[in-house]
Amino acid sequence: MSVMTPAAPCIPYLVKLGSPRLRRFLVKMVPWPVLQRLRQIVDIIADNVLEIFQAKKGRLGNMATGHEEGKDIMGILCRSQCE
Repeated sequence: MSVMTPAAPCIPYLVKLGSPRLRRFLVKMVPWPVLQRLRQIVDIIADNVLEIFQAKKGRLGNMATGHEEGKDIMGILCRSQCE
């Protein structure tokens, strides 16, 4: 049995509660170590994704068109976002 199992039935309702800022505040206020560790993990993943995206975006801006590096899914998405 997972330690997150007791909260599982509430999750569909909690994701609809208020704004993301309010939900984040509420998560910070809950004194449940497992939830706090999960929040830390999500923050680390989000920071890493943002760092990878910014690096990829910078490389796409510096490369010549037709270069192989921009033909992966990340390159295609970045190019479409920048246009």
